[in-house]
Amino acid sequence: MNKIFNKIGLFLAMTLLILGSCDDDYEAPGTEPSHVYATTSFGDTENRTQVNSLMSFIDLSVGIENRTWTFTDDAIDAGYAKISTSTDAVVKTRFTQSGVHNVMLSQTFANNVWVGEGQKTTTVYDTIISVIVLDSVKASFSASRVIEGTALINQDGALNDVMAGREIQFTQTTAELMGATDFQWFFTKQGGLTSNYDEGVITAKLSSVGIYDAMFVASNAFSRDTITYKSYMNVGPSTDPVELLGIMAEGGLRLSFGRDMEYPTTCDPASFTLSVINDGIPYPIAVTEVKRDASEKNIIILSLDSDLFNSDDVLVSYDATVGNLITSDGMLATSFSDAKAGFIPGVNLLVSSAYDYGLETYSTDSWKYLWWGAPWDAYTFEVSDAQLYSGKKSGHVTMDAAGGMIMGLKNADNTAFVTFPTESGKLYELGCWIYMESIGDRASSPDLRFYWQASTDWSVGGAVFDPEFEEGKWVYTSWKVKSPGDGNNSFLIRGDNQGNSEACSFYMDDISMSILDVR
Repeated sequence: MNKIFNKIGLFLAMTLLILGSCDDDYEAPGTEPSHVYATTSFGDTENRTQVNSLMSFIDLSVGIENRTWTFTDDAIDAGYAKISTSTDAVVKTRFTQSGVHNVMLSQTFANNVWVGEGQKTTTVYDTIISVIVLDSVKASFSASRVIEGTALINQDGALNDVMAGREIQFTQTTAELMGATDFQWFFTKQGGLTSNYDEGVITAKLSSVGIYDAMFVASNAFSRDTITYKSYMNVGPSTDPVELLGIMAEGGLRLSFGRDMEYPTTCDPASFTLSVINDGIPYPIAVTEVKRDASEKNIIILSLDSDLFNSDDVLVSYDATVGNLITSDGMLATSFSDAKAGFIPGVNLLVSSAYDYGLETYSTDSWKYLWWGAPWDAYTFEVSDAQLYSGKKSGHVTMDAAGGMIMGLKNADNTAFVTFPTESGKLYELGCWIYMESIGDRASSPDLRFYWQASTDWSVGGAVFDPEFEEGKWVYTSWKVKSPGDGNNSFLIRGDNQGNSEACSFYMDDISMSILDVR
């Protein structure tokens, strides 16, 4: 035992001797390096501020002997005194005019200066920092009747005459240099409900007869402005045919009409018939009651004698010779056949994966052409901020006349697909939002399909852009697909425009994958 301790002691003594020798040989650097590093209080994000908002310019450079900041003519300091130049390391500044402002930092260093990873052969260096200064937001908008093509008057008490259920287009016209990024619209029936929207350009349909107030809010991260007009619209009775806007399966079936409906106390449930098919098998389901929503008077609710599954294909028909649905302004609803019912989308499983479902994270270069050859190379794709369903970006696709598209999302070094997990035995709903810019000749039906990248099923459905597909609005498209099995997968996104004599262009956003309930 003593021998072991003796050896340990000898080892420690030798270690101390070696460390002592290292200390004797060490020499501190003789000169301080000269390195440029200038930034702002915004750090690595875009230098964007509002008129009269305080921001800081910061010089963190090393080895500096002197500096001079040079500001634009409208600059003032934190105490609101005019500032043209400063030699301070940190300068707090405001700008009193909107626009792009270039601030120069002129520096002299003790040695030849390093900029990034490279060394210059000079001790003098100038840095220009650009700042986008936004004016205070001042909201403004225009509005027009779509069918008539006539403008509405923006003032209190205007009482612009509008027919119930007809389209009115509202367009924000806030100046670009004000930098408004978020918009909200509120149309409130006096003594009634409020309809609200949240895009810069909207098309509204007001279903209920009455007097409406209007409010528009434009805002950005720095400021907001609100316009309110009292008694802005007088929504009156219409002689237009009654429009069925859509059907949702939610606690039965909810039929949304373009106008308020009278309470259907005497409407025969047998006037409605359903086609319910799941995996090729029909299920007989009947309507047992017809009623109106308690608060949304343009909604008719159909109670059913059996539950629906979100994997069902549901078509609804109405026979006006049997039923007597009528609007509050006295127009009988006409018959309709095979109107498709939708379901509220389930949880989007792509949100918790690395897949860029919202086209927010990866650049255009990451959405790679997959080398199928002609005609699948006849397209262009870019990540864009020109038309958004949500977030700050979407994907813009143009398929050439008689062309097509095949692409997939690859990682940064283009070595592998960006993936998400799938589970064996599941039935999925795949979907995305489409803003059709130009569908083409309307004599063909271009389509968009999402194939599994692994274990590909070439028979899957997709979004079909038939001649009735609407242009100029966001439309949710979805289809069912069986799971490829357990593991990680990705999408081969294929567009087909071969039968079209014209180009087909659209935006796509918010790709989704959710699990469906199986009967």
